[in-house]
Amino acid sequence: MSIDNHNQVTILRQHEVLRRMGYRKSTLYNRIKERCFPPPVSLGGKSVGWVDYEIEQTLTSLLAGQSKKELQTLVADMLAYRQTKFSNSVTRKLGGI
Repeated sequence: MSIDNHNQVTILRQHEVLRRMGYRKSTLYNRIKERCFPPPVSLGGKSVGWVDYEIEQTLTSLLAGQSKKELQTLVADMLAYRQTKFSNSVTRKLGGI
């Protein structure tokens, strides 16, 4: 998987993800449950959103005909990247706390 250097993150709300993917809400959450689609991030309270470049990579992989196993690997890699990138960014911004 190739994840470019994303210095600015755009968060997409559910209606935009559904529109881009052509999914219904139930299909979206089934794909997340199957680990074939990246889960949302919490925005606080009951609000969630999706990282735009993760959605784009998933769509590109689907268009390329990747298998379920390949999609699951992609999602796992994206989540690992998300964890590393953002936990390091928060630590740096908080001065190493």
